[in-house]
Amino acid sequence: MITGLTKSVVSGLNSSEREELDRVLDQNSLEYDESEGIPNIETIADIVISHQIQTGDQRLTQLETRFHDLILDCILSVEHPNLENHVSFFEKLKSRSFGNPCSVWIFTTNYDLLFEQSAAYAGVTIENAFCGSTTRFFNPDALSYTSGQISSSKTFQPNRDLIVKLVKLHGSISWYQDNTRFFESHPKALNSINRRAMIMPRKKKIMETLDGPYKALFSIASRIIGTKCKYLSSCGFSFSDEHINDNIILPAIKSNRCKMFILSKEKLENMNEVCKQQNVNAGYENSLCIDGRNIDGGTDLWAFSNFVKIF
Repeated sequence: MITGLTKSVVSGLNSSEREELDRVLDQNSLEYDESEGIPNIETIADIVISHQIQTGDQRLTQLETRFHDLILDCILSVEHPNLENHVSFFEKLKSRSFGNPCSVWIFTTNYDLLFEQSAAYAGVTIENAFCGSTTRFFNPDALSYTSGQISSSKTFQPNRDLIVKLVKLHGSISWYQDNTRFFESHPKALNSINRRAMIMPRKKKIMETLDGPYKALFSIASRIIGTKCKYLSSCGFSFSDEHINDNIILPAIKSNRCKMFILSKEKLENMNEVCKQQNVNAGYENSLCIDGRNIDGGTDLWAFSNFVKIF
């Protein structure tokens, strides 16, 4: 979660870096709350970058770089994640395909490899737009491929398997850039020479999505949601990424090409525009929204572990 990431990053700053951060926040009439992790790392990064652009202060450039490095350290430090819920999710997803050719799309803004590792343990094939073996190259067309066999009568038969199409809109801990090309390798195999292909947490991410692998993946997501993907479930997404709301989700929902179900502990301000649409249902800890109308009730299915249990 963004709160935990924020606390890890800020606590990793040395004394001079923390003084610099506090100085910049103070100029915006803000103060970092240690216990709540507020303002979060997205807001902090936007403020620091904005001040750096205005002042040209190289100390702020160095601070932004430290944010990047500390986020990487935080993710890479988790060596043995608990995959129980994710593996169970893929196993149940596989059983629901009933041995028929089936493609399920997963869109995520997370950088970690939980989906990739868990799918392997569950025996589910994941396709993520990279092709190859130990070092894989970016090929977005691969997400449109269908695997199968050609019979003796020259007819094509798709493999009778579940295929998960994983679209990581903000990149991944295992992706890196080499000149103008993008590759995937084991995250621990990458060193300081490799430029990781990850969009760092910021409120204003839209400019970064207009280039690199992100542009192609956003184009795929906007094309798939509302066509091949007509039912979309969201678990734990805060809708704070306006570029995703405005360019991918809302167009499909407002044109009635997609029905959406949202699971979230609480209703956040960023969800208002999405939740008022009639083809959107939502479940929160203390309220429900059905067909765009708020009703009494509540659910605990926003916790992924609980969702997996009933899936």
